[in-house]
Amino acid sequence: MHGLCTLAAATIPLARAVGAHPADLTSLAGRFASPAFPGDDHEIRVWGNRDTLQFDVRTGDNAVVSGGHATFGRPPL
Repeated sequence: MHGLCTLAAATIPLARAVGAHPADLTSLAGRFASPAFPGDDHEIRVWGNRDTLQFDVRTGDNAVVSGGHATFGRPPL
């Protein structure tokens, strides 16, 4: 799977992890560490909070996206 597609597909579970809507995403970054192929199972590991969310995407023992950072804006009151 193309790296940008993998990174983009991670945004929905990242948003869920912090109770945000995917459209609230204000920044997204990560290092493409190794290839992923159609049919691979991906695991997204997430830590931090809405303002300092960090993550990686793994396939088995390999990081596919490493050093990921995402920020979600606050919804209006």
